[in-house]
Amino acid sequence: MSILFSELKVITRGVLEQFSEDLPIEHIFNDSRNELTGPGSLFFAIHGRNYNGHDFIQYLYERGTRNFVTEEGIDLTIIPRANVLRVSSSVGAMQQIASFKRNKLSLEIIGITGSNGKTIVKEWLFGLMSPYRKCVKTPASFNSQIGVPLSVWQAGPTHDLGLFEAGISKKGEMEKLEPVIRPTIGIFTNIGTAHDAGFKDQQEKAEEKAKLFVNCEKVIYCKDHQIIDQTIKNKSLPGLSWGEHPTSHIVIESANIGTGKTDLSLSYNTEKIKLSIPFTDRASLENAMHCIAYMCYRGYSQEQINKGLAQLSPLKMRLEYKKGINRCMLIDDTYNNDLVGLGTAVEYLNRHAGERSTVLILSDILQSGKTNEALYSQVNDIIQKGKIDRFIGIGPDIFTHQNIFSHGDTQFFPGTDTFLEVIDKQPFNNNVILIKGARPFAFEKIVERLELQAHGTVMEINLKALLSNLYYYKGVVGKGVKIMAMLKALAYGSGSHEVAEVLSQQGIDYFGVAYADEGISLRKHGIKTPVMVMNSSENVFRKLIDYQLEPEIYSLQILKSFATFLNGVSAGIHIKFDTGMYRLGFSTDDIEQLIYLLKSNPNIRVKSIFSHLAASDIPDHDGFTHEQAKLLLQNSQTLKDRLDIHPLIHLLNTTGITRFPEYRFDMVRTGIGLYGIKQPGEVKGNVQNVLTLKTYVSQIKTVTPGATVGYGRRGKVDKEIQVAVIAIGYADGFSRDFSLGKGFVLVNGKKAPVIGNVCMDMTMVDVTGIDVKTGDEVIIFGNLLPVTQLAEQLNTIPYEIISRISKRIKRIYYYG
Repeated sequence: MSILFSELKVITRGVLEQFSEDLPIEHIFNDSRNELTGPGSLFFAIHGRNYNGHDFIQYLYERGTRNFVTEEGIDLTIIPRANVLRVSSSVGAMQQIASFKRNKLSLEIIGITGSNGKTIVKEWLFGLMSPYRKCVKTPASFNSQIGVPLSVWQAGPTHDLGLFEAGISKKGEMEKLEPVIRPTIGIFTNIGTAHDAGFKDQQEKAEEKAKLFVNCEKVIYCKDHQIIDQTIKNKSLPGLSWGEHPTSHIVIESANIGTGKTDLSLSYNTEKIKLSIPFTDRASLENAMHCIAYMCYRGYSQEQINKGLAQLSPLKMRLEYKKGINRCMLIDDTYNNDLVGLGTAVEYLNRHAGERSTVLILSDILQSGKTNEALYSQVNDIIQKGKIDRFIGIGPDIFTHQNIFSHGDTQFFPGTDTFLEVIDKQPFNNNVILIKGARPFAFEKIVERLELQAHGTVMEINLKALLSNLYYYKGVVGKGVKIMAMLKALAYGSGSHEVAEVLSQQGIDYFGVAYADEGISLRKHGIKTPVMVMNSSENVFRKLIDYQLEPEIYSLQILKSFATFLNGVSAGIHIKFDTGMYRLGFSTDDIEQLIYLLKSNPNIRVKSIFSHLAASDIPDHDGFTHEQAKLLLQNSQTLKDRLDIHPLIHLLNTTGITRFPEYRFDMVRTGIGLYGIKQPGEVKGNVQNVLTLKTYVSQIKTVTPGATVGYGRRGKVDKEIQVAVIAIGYADGFSRDFSLGKGFVLVNGKKAPVIGNVCMDMTMVDVTGIDVKTGDEVIIFGNLLPVTQLAEQLNTIPYEIISRISKRIKRIYYYG
């Protein structure tokens, strides 16, 4: 079902600036890196926070795109054969066009909103309903003002069920998304603290989200969530409630947790229903119950529901970057496969490839709504435009249609098992490999075979949360203030170049590192953002110049040495003043000699002048902080006036950014705050946790009274307990100070205190009363156990906890 370009003027009430040929619109996109360009594609040029889509119009035209929606006037002579429609808002036009298409479709649509669980509910419903219906769904978590129209656009006349999620961050947004989705059935998952800043309170947020359901036949929700229940009543929406409350439409009469499962007894319309879900945690129960409620409402039998529930599995909901065999890197995208997501993933692959060759391993794309010929022709276009070096297609459909693929280096297999039989003979060496498959193909088996087997304990780094925190600090400091991201100590344990790559793509202004080697590593990984090196000595001067790194200069001696080394060669430096920390830095008494040396060496350019606060997080010392700021300003002004220079001035660290807005000057330095470690003065919910350290249970033992646990027999037992051995010790960064019950971990969401002494590679914890088995996940710190809480247990600071994490711990990067 196509829409002609000529129809867009009426739909959007835009101005037709240029019309060349009335082309049918088959694909819409707003990301210039998207691989689905061509005559049937429509590009929406959006002026965003850190980019301007209008800058890429000529580039896309040269790649074959012929249809454009713009917000600004452009030079039409550079795109002479293009169709151009100008509108007041490209995002608004995208929503209007998607809404127009939605109104021409005849299908049932489930609209899902809430604070948490939207994507999981959508994915689980897709798995449950696919055997019975032709489904289309939101790719990944495309639930924003832009993501929703991109999602709905995929729906076609061959689909009879759509599953679309919608997220909002402020008032007024849901009214724009409701006409695009126009759901038949609504699911309201829950209400939590996410995006609290955009609303007066959670009641207001719930009422804004409920605007998605104004035309729904039924709204499924948990009656035990009082705010949601009240909202449904206030709005007079036709609710279908579930919960433990006796007046729920579907009453949970019992939920018995067993080993790896929960057995449910439900009552619905006088019928007793017995179901079992393969999870024991509360969040999974809630997500599954939304799905169960829908299937009950639509009349599916107990047997059909149980059969589907048995197939559910935890969803990673993220794209992960892992080390592979033979110096390969793996991009693990094994939970989802669709055309929109494929284009995004291929762009991500190329962005991370560098000089290495690229490999795409792809399964059949299920329920696309297209004929196989049309579908795999588009896949072939994506592969060609994405410059994939090698392509491996797996699945009966892609195997049957392999003649469509014009790529030179290709292989095809009818199924995953067939490929696994020959995987050890494949020439994988120093490649970046994107592994993207629909869930029925079990591509996690491929990842397992190609992944470099290492320590089972992992540090997960949520890059989406990292970027959210960056945007938070950008919003706090405003447009006129630059941001330097500190990447000391492996970016506080998260991995320097991986984090730097993501931040640099978002226009970070500066990076700060402790030593030259850290800066060199960034340059070797293609990072071009300016880098300030805090500890520079004579033996690294050559490397500083060779790798275009900028040293912090903190004494007359090192300035003289650097000037002598340069011998007239131009270089940038950063002048540091000691304003009361009594660490590195010039004193006020050094200023005259400092000015003399800089005047004598005009090749040395002062890029910034800065200092460091000694007690920005301690209100009792705020007077001292003000004195430090005053001294920095005085010394900086002297240098600026006497040298006639205009360097950046910066003083504030993460804590100072929120506590001392008057001292933000030209630039601020963000460190631990970027990783979601809450600082004094910040409101709960402003920053998101980025780092999660997790391990697993290696063994479980029953320990009888009178026995002792661990080295030195320090863990004394006076009653029978269950002890779990977990795969982390002080060599991994789990401090020995956590011994003897001072520390604890989370096992299946429950506290398990350390018993005995922490060992080098292992730790024993008391899991008495916890439903646990070998292989279960153990959280050392993360969302539910903040690193600040661990620091308090040891009477230390979060910096020490996260910077201790050993390099041998595998880092997994994902967009969550």
